[in-house]
Amino acid sequence: MTPAEYALHARELLDVYTALEDAAVALAGDPQVGPLLLAGLRRRTALLTDLEHFHGPHWRSELEYTRPLPATRRYAERIRAVAPASPEHYVAHALVRCLADLSAAEHAGRQAAEILGVERGAPGVAFYAYDGPDALRAQFQRLVDAVPWTEVQRRDLRDELRVARRLSREQDAELSRARRRMPTA
Repeated sequence: MTPAEYALHARELLDVYTALEDAAVALAGDPQVGPLLLAGLRRRTALLTDLEHFHGPHWRSELEYTRPLPATRRYAERIRAVAPASPEHYVAHALVRCLADLSAAEHAGRQAAEILGVERGAPGVAFYAYDGPDALRAQFQRLVDAVPWTEVQRRDLRDELRVARRLSREQDAELSRARRRMPTA
């Protein structure tokens, strides 16, 4: 992955994490979701740091004119539509997105740091700088497993997990196509 490709990746993840973190704020007082809102899973600030590294201090105004990829828009719109008012819908999207990123953190963070020529966790690769990704992933999964879901919520969670996985796959596929269209250095 080139620096430009990683910058695109960060840009697309920003919309998804913004939608997730906005939903988390809306659900912070919910007894089922509140305990799941682990600080280590919040990645928007790290993505903002990475985007400033790539695009400079005025990156926000530059990106205002750059719409996210259609798959990213669909993904973020789905989260915004269902997650803020529904613990099970929020958890489905958080499980898919956060667990995937936690699973990739070690390898992807190391690879991105090498490509960019920076230390792991530095601006540009801050997104992958989790504090103990394996422990965080296990803690999050344990907390989710301990939630006393009703049967209806369990069914809705399973259904929304399928939607979240599909949206994530669509975003990944569209990002891959966009990367292939990028000029090579």
